[in-house]
Amino acid sequence: MKIEAHNIEELFKASEDKEALMRELDKIITSNAPGMERQLYAANSITMIGYGILPYHTKSYNSWPVIALAPQKNSVNLYMSALKDGRELTLHYKEKLGKISMGKGCIRIPKLEKVDVGELKNMIRDAVEWYLIKTK
Repeated sequence: MKIEAHNIEELFKASEDKEALMRELDKIITSNAPGMERQLYAANSITMIGYGILPYHTKSYNSWPVIALAPQKNSVNLYMSALKDGRELTLHYKEKLGKISMGKGCIRIPKLEKVDVGELKNMIRDAVEWYLIKTK
């Protein structure tokens, strides 16, 4: 969902009924991803918080976050660009994260109560490990 925001606080406030969930997930990510740069990231059709920005060159982008958090209509989406054993990190955690909807690189979180937070933290730490290897 594209939200007009100039900073992360504006994105939180514009998230309306997803604001509290956005803030909770941001705390989980920042506490488990030390050293990963955190910034507002506005793509063509979405505004999100990006963590751990890496070069990613296409016609539209010069960088992309390793982890991203974005409010959507029915959920807050957590995007993961990290890999583990050559495949998307989210696929390694698909059966462990709880009763939530997932795609290859996207986890749709309607409520934090539906997520196994311990496994979510493990997945974030794995993403950080992958990021640190990529940035060496």
